[in-house]
Amino acid sequence: MISDALDRLARVYRYLLLKKATSMGLTELQLSILLHVAEGFNTVGRLAERVAVSQPTVSDAVLALERKGLVRRIKSGRLTLIELTPDGLKAVGEVRRLLAEIDEAGVAAGGPGLRLALLRLIAEMQKRGLIEARLCLTCRFFKEGYCMLLEKKLEITEYRVDCPDYKPATILQA
Repeated sequence: MISDALDRLARVYRYLLLKKATSMGLTELQLSILLHVAEGFNTVGRLAERVAVSQPTVSDAVLALERKGLVRRIKSGRLTLIELTPDGLKAVGEVRRLLAEIDEAGVAAGGPGLRLALLRLIAEMQKRGLIEARLCLTCRFFKEGYCMLLEKKLEITEYRVDCPDYKPATILQA
């Protein structure tokens, strides 16, 4: 069954990330926060929303990362911004190498066709109300491989899974 394969992949993916986090002296949450800070989620509020935990939990994790020398907090008016230190950037690079290896396995297994099939699965699950997603295939700006917002034709490898500019389409794309 597809659900069995997805369960196995999710477990392996989580195991690999937890193993990497542990080898770096981090918790899974701390590793996730580092990756999201690298993507531009740089306040406790945005991080809490992104990793789906409370703001106090994120604050504790950020404090631990700061003690480990991986992030620093910077006051910017009323906001406190979080940014990676050089050691934090190195740590993110190490994790991204693992993620690239996982992506390479996907390319070897099925390449862009596999990615498109997975995106279609996400879109179908969204259509059925099982999940919320912000991907190109269900976005009103996306038509036949062209993103009207970015004003360019996208390769399948460029299709986004979580786009910050996402607006739902009335009809799902294929």
